[in-house]
Amino acid sequence: MYSDAFTQACMNGLGVEVSIMLCNPEIDPNGNQGIALIRAIEKGHAAIVKMLLADPRVDPNARDGEPLIVATRRGQLECMDVLLADPLVDPNLQDGEALFVACHLYHSAHVRIACVNRLLADPRVDPALFHQRALRIAAWHGLSDVVERLLADPRVDPSAFACDAFASMLRAWDERIVLMLLADPRVDPTVENNYAIFRAAERGSVAVVSHLLADPRVNPVADGNRALMAAVRDNRHEVVTLLIADPRVDLTQYGLTALRVAALEGCMETVEVLLADPRIDASADENIALTYAVANERTDVIERLLCEHSVLLKPLPAEVLDGGVDTRRLIEGLMNRAWKRRGDAVVAWSLANVYDE
Repeated sequence: MYSDAFTQACMNGLGVEVSIMLCNPEIDPNGNQGIALIRAIEKGHAAIVKMLLADPRVDPNARDGEPLIVATRRGQLECMDVLLADPLVDPNLQDGEALFVACHLYHSAHVRIACVNRLLADPRVDPALFHQRALRIAAWHGLSDVVERLLADPRVDPSAFACDAFASMLRAWDERIVLMLLADPRVDPTVENNYAIFRAAERGSVAVVSHLLADPRVNPVADGNRALMAAVRDNRHEVVTLLIADPRVDLTQYGLTALRVAALEGCMETVEVLLADPRIDASADENIALTYAVANERTDVIERLLCEHSVLLKPLPAEVLDGGVDTRRLIEGLMNRAWKRRGDAVVAWSLANVYDE
């Protein structure tokens, strides 16, 4: 028979009362699906938990393994020790939910890694359950201490399911964990059509991009030079410097596109990096980079482009501006000052010479 008084005694850690009630044949210590055991675990009463597990009527795997899962979720380390010492406890129930919970606990790092260590020390625990779920969730939550511990376990395979843990981490992004996974020789850095170098470039991670460029398996120009374009668009000029220094990156093919994007977005630092490369012709395609800079009123980029001797004096269509006469006068002034600094014969021009009206 279920006894609420018995459950209350377990929850309050009343050892004497619990001991007496366990001797009463009318009380079912496993009543209501083992709620007394679960309540004792929630409150961290390890002595009560041990007392209950000593009774053959108590199911240590009640509610499909909830006792160990609750102990892990609450960070009740002593209760975990008592449960894991019981040979009847199955720590892999619910597809290894106990370890899964431990791998993304919001307790202190000390408690979290202590829970993980206790579970991984038990030979019954399988950290590879449910498609390496433990590693994937730890990586996703940015828990580098847990990822490091899991990778040290030979049962954990970061390459499983097409390196799904690595691909998931690239989306969540934590530079420490990305580097940790890349350091594992089982991880393929080219998964999903070299998504890693694109994501690292997009995030501006010099460390990860450098690591990837040093790996001959990585293709930095995959998917239409996606990595370079992402770095240019987001003004990750340090990454742009790394990428264009790689001999596999062909700026004769992609350089003008990169400069055009940088001019359009007003990425001044990236514009400087690109213009410093002799493979890029700033005036190519009828000054397309300058046209884009004017269209978006990127005044600093306009001045910089007009300091390039390759940029020719060509009329720009009036429709590239939407700002009216005042905006046109502003752009004309910038152009005139830039041309004067160049020291060319033509040191000034009128608005009529610049715009078709």
